[in-house]
Amino acid sequence: TEACLVARPLDKAFAPMCGDAEADATILAVERFRSVEVLAGKSPDVVKQEIADGFKSGRFHAPKRPALIFMMSSAQMLPSPDFKSVSKFRPHVMVYYPGMSNPDYGLVESEDHNVPGVIEAGSPTSALIVVMHDWVDPSPTQ
Repeated sequence: TEACLVARPLDKAFAPMCGDAEADATILAVERFRSVEVLAGKSPDVVKQEIADGFKSGRFHAPKRPALIFMMSSAQMLPSPDFKSVSKFRPHVMVYYPGMSNPDYGLVESEDHNVPGVIEAGSPTSALIVVMHDWVDPSPTQ
């Protein structure tokens, strides 16, 4: 089973993503919640705390097996890691599994997008990001 959505991690962000069944039940559930809260006017910090509280209360669940999410659309406009700006990124696949970190996989910290790396290390939503070379849509934008 595959699910797709356009997440809105910031009001000006546009994050088309598709995932497998494990991603839909876990990570995409968080992204749907985040989108609703952001579009209702809540700040990223408030939403981040609500999500953390949701994991503690059992409202949200970390993946029990690797969960795959594909972000391969050139239409994306993604937030920076600090949620202060929005810009294009590259097509990528994310493999979510709780508690991952770069050293777990022998990965080095790098700003080079050609080097895979873990985001949100050690958390229920940690993910290995692997940048791809091509967009899936026929008329990619830069």
